[in-house]
Amino acid sequence: MLKGTNKMMMRFSRRVLGAAVLAGCLTDALIAGKPVADIPLLLGFSNTEADALTSDGFLAGGYPADYADGIENVLAIIQPSGNLRFGTENDLRAPAARRMCVDFGSQFADQGLVVPFIDGNSRQCVNVLQPMHAYPTGDVSIASLRYGQSVQKLTRFAWDDGSYRYRIGYGTDMDMNGVDDSPSVRVTCTAPAVSNATCTSWVLAPTTNGSAALFRFKLQNKKGVVQEGNPEFVANFVTPFAQTFSRK
Repeated sequence: MLKGTNKMMMRFSRRVLGAAVLAGCLTDALIAGKPVADIPLLLGFSNTEADALTSDGFLAGGYPADYADGIENVLAIIQPSGNLRFGTENDLRAPAARRMCVDFGSQFADQGLVVPFIDGNSRQCVNVLQPMHAYPTGDVSIASLRYGQSVQKLTRFAWDDGSYRYRIGYGTDMDMNGVDDSPSVRVTCTAPAVSNATCTSWVLAPTTNGSAALFRFKLQNKKGVVQEGNPEFVANFVTPFAQTFSRK
């Protein structure tokens, strides 16, 4: 259903990170005393009626969570950089078995816009990749948090539809104009309830009402390589959600 997905995931997959980038992350992790290996996770969405971002309604096989790292071709980890990474097609040799859903409701019509997706539906269940990035100030690894502590992060959800790549971002600067497109998210340690214990569970949610910016990028095939065109701003939306994740 989604074209160009394999190449999108190839660009982002942890298994094809450049050696230099990986080495830099490992060096930073060692210096800061952070973990030097991926931390596998069980991950889920709160899936309430108010949420615009939800799971596809299934549980990971054998686990009490929506998704589990390494199950059904899902990637759900804390990277050595101390940031979350979630995706529904980690191994490019196997198809994506799972989806994540984004429901814009009536917000396209409310803004006088036509739904841009091929099927014309404002609710999309997509093969998604969610990277997380450091916030400019006060950044720490989410693995280093202790009970009740939190940190601001930037995150976005990306998927392909037809000849476009869509990204809905929280705190990111997708048009690279030096200004965040929308408010950030906050990650909070929720367990165990012991101040000096290693965190085992977290919750991630927008810092405001879920305001986010949707951009799209025209995909172009140049000599067999898929490249993104210039960012095209679609609109701002209110898309609240909450993710919970814990060590697998």
